[in-house]
Amino acid sequence: MSNVSGVGNRRDYTNEELEALHKDQASGVIMNKARHDAGFKETDVSMRGDDPSLNETLHHGHINGGEVLGGVVHGLEVGHAVGAIHFPKFMACAPEIALPIVAGLAAQGALYSIEKRKDEVKGAATRDQMHAAMLDNLELPTGYANQAIDKLGVSFTNGSPADRISKQLQTTDKGLRATLQLHCDQGMHAARDMSASGMSKEAFLKANPAVAERYGSDMAFREGFDGMEWAKQQGPAVYDKAVSALMSRDARNDAAHVSYRV
Repeated sequence: MSNVSGVGNRRDYTNEELEALHKDQASGVIMNKARHDAGFKETDVSMRGDDPSLNETLHHGHINGGEVLGGVVHGLEVGHAVGAIHFPKFMACAPEIALPIVAGLAAQGALYSIEKRKDEVKGAATRDQMHAAMLDNLELPTGYANQAIDKLGVSFTNGSPADRISKQLQTTDKGLRATLQLHCDQGMHAARDMSASGMSKEAFLKANPAVAERYGSDMAFREGFDGMEWAKQQGPAVYDKAVSALMSRDARNDAAHVSYRV
């Protein structure tokens, strides 16, 4: 993991970064490109702010451990990303990228259920890998990114999907990384506006439809918003440091005539 969270040193944009910023591709598009550039050629996966994680998909879809295990016994490959995800309570993480889980018994109904839901599960697992890699490359309030990655349960062992995608953003795809950070910063500013308004989160999003739309559609924006909200809850030391880092990045954006407000 790169542990860039909380970094706020001023650095002017490179030409590559400026070109990417002017294109302003959606965060989901960026992360799918980084995944492909890292060597994963599977079809693009939806990555909106309101898309569910693998754990949420499993729980909300009533997919249990027996169903997942049964699906594998039945010869179903859930997808490359699943092997690097920890499945809480009902199964351990497999070291391989595919999902060669050696398992036992499952009812025929469970087999049928996982067969129907394999694309949903595979998409959520792949999305978690991209999500974790994105978090690893964002300048977020100190401690927030690690907490969010831990919640996803994604492995960053050397050569894992998340590790490869993260390194892709740190090296070849630096322009895309800059755009992700801009979206994150836009979310941070929106969260500061919410704090200044005195409104609840629900009331603020309802009163600001443009912010609500970005919060639902853009994962980097959402993490910036939630990260700044989290920092505020931690107290002045964490929040003031996050604001100071944000202001430093604002100065860079101002110098490059890049808008960081929604």
